[in-house]
Amino acid sequence: MAQGKALGAEFFRFGQDFVGGNEINTSVGWADLSYSFKPWSFHTGYGFDDPKDEDLSSVSDTAHYLNNQRTFFNVVYGLSSGFKYRNRVHLCFYKMVK
Repeated sequence: MAQGKALGAEFFRFGQDFVGGNEINTSVGWADLSYSFKPWSFHTGYGFDDPKDEDLSSVSDTAHYLNNQRTFFNVVYGLSSGFKYRNRVHLCFYKMVK
């Protein structure tokens, strides 16, 4: 978990560092788990980004969000030592600036 201003891009922060030259204060966090047994691998995770609403009060576009949550789940099957098949489910939940 992290908290700060103008944290930059990471797992899913999309250009929410500054608004009109002012830093955006935010709290972010993420966690992931992996489990493998040959030839299978499973990966799941969750992350959130919750910018301070007051820092976005002057924004009138829909390119900024007030809350962002993501969950993912991967299944990987190793067909051979050099080739793997991967399937991913990625869920996103946003509360956008109105």
